[in-house]
Amino acid sequence: MIKTNSEEDVMKIVMSSLEAKASQKSVSWHLSNSFGCLFKSYAQAFNKRYSRTGGLFEEPFHRLEVDNDTYFSKLLWYIHFNPQKHGFVKDFREYEHSSYRSHLLERKTKLNRAEVLSWFGNKDGYIDFHQKRYPIDKIMNKFVIEFD
Repeated sequence: MIKTNSEEDVMKIVMSSLEAKASQKSVSWHLSNSFGCLFKSYAQAFNKRYSRTGGLFEEPFHRLEVDNDTYFSKLLWYIHFNPQKHGFVKDFREYEHSSYRSHLLERKTKLNRAEVLSWFGNKDGYIDFHQKRYPIDKIMNKFVIEFD
């Protein structure tokens, strides 16, 4: 889950860093293009490291807007639960690459830990929320993207 800047802030960045012609494109285009560059760079580095070729991500790239508080909370839970759902670990709280653990630890991070924990009231509220077992099929319906 990634929080982007407001449309106004994105356009300020675009106007200050790009030629005027590029500013005529939509905010959605600029965000998609930025993520596209990020994913392309990552794929190139990954392919070089592991002597492979080809794409790593499904095309085309899609975004889903987080449009309410319940959706935000359950999406965060779903992201954290995913390693357990796919059998990487028996308990998602033990998955070492998860932001769940990063939100709880005191070490330095680029994640906005305070904002996330305050969303749930505090660290204890965050932990309590993640203890719940949500019906994964009902939650999944919101995250499914249909491809043509």
